[in-house]
Amino acid sequence: MALQGDTTALRLCLDRLLPPVKDPAVKTFFRFYELQNDRLREESIAPLLNKVSKFITNPLLRAVIGTKVSIVDSKEVKHLLIRKF
Repeated sequence: MALQGDTTALRLCLDRLLPPVKDPAVKTFFRFYELQNDRLREESIAPLLNKVSKFITNPLLRAVIGTKVSIVDSKEVKHLLIRKF
């Protein structure tokens, strides 16, 4: 499991990342998350960390997701999908 009882780093990240979040579902999840003990927190967040780790450990995906300017033209992608199907 990714956290294994050490939630300090996650807590520091959440303190910085959550204040600007406007989505009520995200805020509700993390309010619920805050009320849980460490074991339940690990169970709650493990599936998300499992998915995120796939992106951050793959150099190509990390480069695509981490770019500040999109190099993907959504109109071109839509056109290609329409032509294919």
